[in-house]
Amino acid sequence: MDILYHYCSVQSFLAILTSKRLWLTDVTKMNDSHEGRWAEGLVEALIADQSMPMSDDDRHSFLTGYRLNRPRPFLFCLSSEPDILSQWRAYANDGTGVAIGFSSSLFPRQEHFPSTNAVAALNTGLWPVIYEYSKQQAAIRSLFDEARVSPEICVVEGGKPEYQLLGALLAGLSPLLKNPAFREEKELRLIHTPMLMTDSMNKHSVVGTEYVIGQRVSNDQIVTHFEFPLPDPCIDVVKEVWIGPRSRLGVHDIELSLALNEYGKVVVKKSSATYR
Repeated sequence: MDILYHYCSVQSFLAILTSKRLWLTDVTKMNDSHEGRWAEGLVEALIADQSMPMSDDDRHSFLTGYRLNRPRPFLFCLSSEPDILSQWRAYANDGTGVAIGFSSSLFPRQEHFPSTNAVAALNTGLWPVIYEYSKQQAAIRSLFDEARVSPEICVVEGGKPEYQLLGALLAGLSPLLKNPAFREEKELRLIHTPMLMTDSMNKHSVVGTEYVIGQRVSNDQIVTHFEFPLPDPCIDVVKEVWIGPRSRLGVHDIELSLALNEYGKVVVKKSSATYR
């Protein structure tokens, strides 16, 4: 996947071009009401399975580690496909917006799951969302299987996993699991998980980020975000722009906006969806 697409309104499109920033948004403000909770249901079902070699104390220890270490992710959502009708309707102002095709090389990768981390270089990465229920279960079980042979996790006598540590490791998988009903989105997520702290005097601090934190109002909510900077100059950052099926924009409108903001030559296409 050389190009990844972000569906958005025309207003957001211009804001990205002019600010040269992408907003990584608080996961709790996403459109899926089970966002962040979907994974916990899967995890609870798995450890309740009597075929799992866990005592009640093991299960309690595991859930403690899982719940205490769930990251608070901030996301920028992308899709591997540029012309999906459900994406136009849900994220591009009912088809009147655009899909921005970014070079996939723009986004950092990590070998580990997302995790709250004080080291900025380790808490931002791009991961694909897992939708299929069987693959979600397999991803969770694979961590248990790995624990049986991993010296980092098998720290208790007899090779028994340290279940609180295992729960903490599995917590990082939670932002990557989503209700299968959303599978058509073919989503990948740029995820940022810094440490947000508030002391007894309500003094706020953020540890482990190189990005500016900000807030905006959306749908009568206060939404917190971090600003992911695009490289300067922005040549080859944007590879394509797709115009939505109900958009009133012309190709020349997009091309001029890109030119005025020095993004270079970019392919502009129109959606093939017959949606009015």
